[in-house]
Amino acid sequence: MSESAVSPNPVESPALAPTQIHSKVGAQAAAASLAVVLLWGVGLTGIVIPLEVGAAVTGLIGFAAGYLAKS
Repeated sequence: MSESAVSPNPVESPALAPTQIHSKVGAQAAAASLAVVLLWGVGLTGIVIPLEVGAAVTGLIGFAAGYLAKS
């Protein structure tokens, strides 16, 4: 089957210029970075947070921000 016979994926986002970042990706990256800084700040107070919990919190906050961001 040739490439022209394959129907385009209706779920794909429109093409972006190489310098543009999709809003969902930007929101997720910013939220994950913020979560890391917040967890670092909590660690400075003497509260011990296991690495696995910190990674999970960062992932959950990043996912929530990406999910809630408008496309």
